[in-house]
Amino acid sequence: MQVFLPDRPAEEVMNDQTIPFYVLIIPQEKVAELGDLQTKIWSLDEIQNFNVGFVRLELVTCGVGKLLVRAPQLFHSIKPAEVVQMRIDIINEGSRRLDNVEIKLDMPLNWKKQIEPQLIPALAIGEEKIVQLTFISPEDVGVGRYELRIRSSSFSENQAVNGEDKIVTVEIQPETNIWGTLILILLILGIIIGIVIFGIRL
Repeated sequence: MQVFLPDRPAEEVMNDQTIPFYVLIIPQEKVAELGDLQTKIWSLDEIQNFNVGFVRLELVTCGVGKLLVRAPQLFHSIKPAEVVQMRIDIINEGSRRLDNVEIKLDMPLNWKKQIEPQLIPALAIGEEKIVQLTFISPEDVGVGRYELRIRSSSFSENQAVNGEDKIVTVEIQPETNIWGTLILILLILGIIIGIVIFGIRL
C-alpha cells in the first residue's frame, strides 16, 4: 500500500493530525458493482454492507525538518591585514519547524571569527534567515590558502537535524612592495632613455 501526502502541511493535512481511513479487499467481480471508488467518501455502514474484508487504519502526519545552507561565495582573496566578510542563507526546506539553529565555524589556528546571529531560536517551514560571518586572520599570517568549515545544526521535535557543511577558502596574497616597484620602473625608464640617447649619438 502506498499513501501520498503533500510535501508541506496544508489545510487538509496538518502536522500531528490523525487521519483515519479504511482499507478494503474487494473481489474483482464486485468492483463493477460498487461504482466509482475514487471520489466518493464511504461511511462505515456502507462499507459493512459491501460484505467484503476491510480494516480501519490511522495515519499520523509528523513532518520532518530539513536544514539548507546556501553560500553565494566560498572563495576570498585578501591581503594579510584585510578582513573577510560574507553571508550565508539558512533555509528550512522541510515540512516541520526547526528550533535552535546554530552556526559553528572551524577556523585555522589563531584566526578569529564573528557570527551574527550565532543562534536562530526558530525557523518556520519555508522561512529563510541571513547570517553574517567575519573572518579575521592573525597579524603574522603567512601567504597561502586557508580553509574554514561552516557547520550548522538544529532540532525538529527533539530530533537532531544537521545541514551540509560548507568549506570556505581564503587566499592570503603577498603585500605589494610599492618602493621596489617604483625603483624597478625608474630603472627600466633609465635603460630605455639610455638606449635612445646612445642610438641618437651613433
